[in-house]
Amino acid sequence: MKKNLFIIAFLFEYFFIQAQTYSLFDCINYAYNHRIELQKQETAQNYYYQHYKYSKYGLLPSLNMQTDFQNSYNRENRLAQSGVAELTGKLILFDGFQTFNSLKQSKLLTERNKTYTEKIRNDIRMEITEIYFGILLAMENSKIFQNSIESTKKQIIKISESVKAGRISNIDLLEMQAQSEKERSSLIATNKQFGQHIIRLKRAMNYNEKDTFIISSAPMDYLLFDDRTNLENLFLSAISTLPEFQLAKQDSLFAVYDIKRIKGQYAPYLTLFGNLSSQYQKLPSFENKKILTQMEDNWTKTMGISFVIPIYNRHEIKKQQLEKEKQLSDILLDNGQLHHDVYFEIEKINHEIMQSQKNIQSLEKRLEYYRQIHTMRMEQYHHGVLSITDLLIAENNARNAESELAYEKYNLLYNKVLIYFYCGINF
Repeated sequence: MKKNLFIIAFLFEYFFIQAQTYSLFDCINYAYNHRIELQKQETAQNYYYQHYKYSKYGLLPSLNMQTDFQNSYNRENRLAQSGVAELTGKLILFDGFQTFNSLKQSKLLTERNKTYTEKIRNDIRMEITEIYFGILLAMENSKIFQNSIESTKKQIIKISESVKAGRISNIDLLEMQAQSEKERSSLIATNKQFGQHIIRLKRAMNYNEKDTFIISSAPMDYLLFDDRTNLENLFLSAISTLPEFQLAKQDSLFAVYDIKRIKGQYAPYLTLFGNLSSQYQKLPSFENKKILTQMEDNWTKTMGISFVIPIYNRHEIKKQQLEKEKQLSDILLDNGQLHHDVYFEIEKINHEIMQSQKNIQSLEKRLEYYRQIHTMRMEQYHHGVLSITDLLIAENNARNAESELAYEKYNLLYNKVLIYFYCGINF
């Protein structure tokens, strides 16, 4: 009984665990959990958070404690001892706001890393989506060629019977057999393409499981898109959601803080400092007080303000400022170019969506016509009024129209996904 239960459990694990079906969302989520780039970003996020946390301590006073102890010997080799205990503190009252701007930069780096992580997630999502749709198209074409092969097999059987009966020439049979091999070659090429896409998808997911990898072939008809959406509204949605725009904004703000920090070096430095110290000595041939008594008697306190005006190093500051201002100018120009690129990309995708929808309607009608033509050609062939060549032409036209329709449908769905991506809609 136990042995049977073990076998049942093993079979359950083999069929239901070893074979795993992945939808598009499963592939994306798997990649989110396993891609090394995102794991590195988690480490980077912790680093930037800790860096910002400890940067805040730069606003607090600095305290340092120091003790010295030394022995010395005179000519008569007599020992003399001395020691110092000191506590110093310093607080920067004003440094041209350099510390504040550095702190703002540190906080901005934390926020930028989050935005950059989102950009990586978007890139992964689009990479996997493109490959996934390529797999679905390959699967669709594979079905088309498989159906053609089955149809051709039936024709070969009928033609073989007619050849044996002497009603048609053996040439027709050879023509149909050659057509069958052509369809097999097309199916092999499609399966090869399918396998290549599967490998690319596993690599994009960083897939490391041992179970059977199966892709869900369910159509994504739920991707609805209002084609009447205004292009300007799509562009405004992209500006508010795409991490590339957020990164450009954060980079320009970081450069502004950098310029302010550098300009702060022109300003005078105002520092509050204090010192608390004591010392003792133990000399030979003298009557020395106890060490603790000397330390208590010799306490000194110092407090003051330091005021420093930079004079000669202004040319070095100016060079740094000019360099950062150039970087800011480049960032702003790149940001403007990014706006143009995204706007024209959305315009192109929106145009392709509308054209694809029109083309799909035309292809559906053309496919229906070719199917009717193929049916009529088949009847003509069996009545002996049509050559096998004309029949194969009709069959190829119908199959090509079916493949073109499948490609156009998946192209339409992919472009809709791109619009969803630019508008920040989760698909």
